[in-house]
Amino acid sequence: MTREKRPRGRPKDDAKKTALLDAARALLLARGPDVTIDEIAASAGIAKATVYANFADKNALIEAVIRRESDMTITDEQLVRLAKSLSVNY
Repeated sequence: MTREKRPRGRPKDDAKKTALLDAARALLLARGPDVTIDEIAASAGIAKATVYANFADKNALIEAVIRRESDMTITDEQLVRLAKSLSVNY
């Protein structure tokens, strides 16, 4: 019988990561890149250590915010396909 190795530490909490990304997005839009990790953590209601458990540094967090925003957008081609599927003229 082989045992699976468990990852060290607590399991990652997706709700905290989402709150962190939401807070970072809002503060970055409002204040720009001068916002601090402490401010982002406080706004998200999480500990600063949780930020660093999910992201190596502020640049990695900013990159994740940008990547998430990019993932939520659709291309013109996707919009046309969606409109056609809904029988809407676009």
